[in-house]
Amino acid sequence: MKQKRKRSYTISCSSKFELSVTNLAKREKTSVGEIARVVFFLFSPETIDAWEDPGDPAKHDRETVQIKTGSNSGKTMRRKPRIQLRLPGGYTSGQIRKALDIAIKLKNRHKFIAGNTMPALFSEFREKPETIQKELQTLKRVVSKLLFTPIEDGVKTRADALYIFGFSSKITPPQISVSRRYKELASIYHPDTALGSHSRMTQINQAYQILKN
Repeated sequence: MKQKRKRSYTISCSSKFELSVTNLAKREKTSVGEIARVVFFLFSPETIDAWEDPGDPAKHDRETVQIKTGSNSGKTMRRKPRIQLRLPGGYTSGQIRKALDIAIKLKNRHKFIAGNTMPALFSEFREKPETIQKELQTLKRVVSKLLFTPIEDGVKTRADALYIFGFSSKITPPQISVSRRYKELASIYHPDTALGSHSRMTQINQAYQILKN
């Protein structure tokens, strides 16, 4: 199948989100584009579309940059924070922000992405399309071991539930956050999805029953 031509994207986002994405790329010693491509490969379009879009920056959230060319060279200007990356054509700004947010959330909670393997992984997929299904199955097995470890005796306490949902044990998350996190986790771990896990989905449901009351 013919690969879509890569193009440059400039994605507006909050300064906090920009910093998180930049730091993730630095830690993984890879590019922002490679991180996004891993997520687009691993997750279905439906899963990514269901994820909450981190969105554009607030009106007061601007960065100061120095103009380096032209008649205004040396002057400063205020603009929206942004992320620049290269990906195949066809993605929207919202889809790219969602993909990067998935990477941040999973990396922070589960050390999900093995950064140094990403460029080589995708190079092999492009050069040897017949290996995709075999390699994807291997990748899914590796990823499944890096996701959260189900609690041996099940989710019985509020502390257990907070752990499953990735919340600090010292906070009481609002119901809207609980519901949103449940939808996000279900979109990843439901048995019908690519990374589905019956045991994890069961514990997500148990945790939700505790936290929603």
